[in-house]
Amino acid sequence: MLKKLVMAGIPAMIATFALSTHPDKTADKKASDTTQSPPSVILAFPEHANSGNTDQSKPNLDAPHHDAPLKRPDWWVVIVATVTGLFVAWQAFETRKAADASWKSIALQEAAYQQWIEFHNWTASLDYIEKEHFLDVQVEILNPTAWPLTLVDGYIAFSRGADGGGGYSEDFNESISLVPKIPHKVTVLVEITKRQAEIFKKENLNLSVSGKFRYVGALQKPTIQELRGILFCSENGKPEFRAILSMIPKQQK
Repeated sequence: MLKKLVMAGIPAMIATFALSTHPDKTADKKASDTTQSPPSVILAFPEHANSGNTDQSKPNLDAPHHDAPLKRPDWWVVIVATVTGLFVAWQAFETRKAADASWKSIALQEAAYQQWIEFHNWTASLDYIEKEHFLDVQVEILNPTAWPLTLVDGYIAFSRGADGGGGYSEDFNESISLVPKIPHKVTVLVEITKRQAEIFKKENLNLSVSGKFRYVGALQKPTIQELRGILFCSENGKPEFRAILSMIPKQQK
C-alpha cells in the first residue's frame, strides 16, 4: 500500500513543481497596462490643500505595490516532504518484515535439527541373588532423529513403593554415543521384597520410574530430558510404561 502511494505521489510532485516554475503572464499583463495608462490628474481645492498634503505625507503600508509579484505557497516542498516520509515509512516496514522473515527461517532451521531420545521395549524378569529377590529390568534408549547425539550423563531410578524400601538407581557416568535409529540397551537390577515377587508372579507389579538425561546433539546445545512414569510388569505379560510427565526436551541455559 505504501509503495503504491509513493508511486502515485511522484507524478503529482512533478506536476506541482512545473506549475510553480511557470511564469505568471496575467500578472505581467496587468503590470504593463498599468504603466502605459496616463497618470490621473487630482484637483484639490484650496481649503483642502493642507489636508491633502497631510494625507500624502503618510504612506499606506497596507496597500501592495503594483509592481510586487504575487506570492505563491511552496506546495511542492510539502509534497516532496510527504512523499519522502511515505518512502521512509515503507522502507522501515519492508526492513522489519525482512528481519521477521529471517528470524522465522532461523527458528525453522533449528526446529529441523531438534533432537530427543525415546524409551522402548521394556522387559522385566525375576531373579534371585543370594536368596534376595531382584527384577532384571531392561529398556532400549533410542535416538529417533536423523543426526547422532551424545548422551553425556543421566540416571534411571526405580522405587518399590511404600511396602518395600529404597529401590535402585542406575547412573550413566560415561558419555554414550547414540547413532540414529540404533537402540542402546540398558539393564537395571531392581531389588524387591518377597511380597512384591509374589505379586509379580500372579499379577501386575507397579514400579515408579524416574530419570534425567543430558545430551548434546547436532546444534551443540546441552539438552535436558526427564523421565517420569509407572512401569506395570508381570511374569506372564509384557511390561508397559505409562508416562506421567511430558518428556519434551528442554535446552539447558
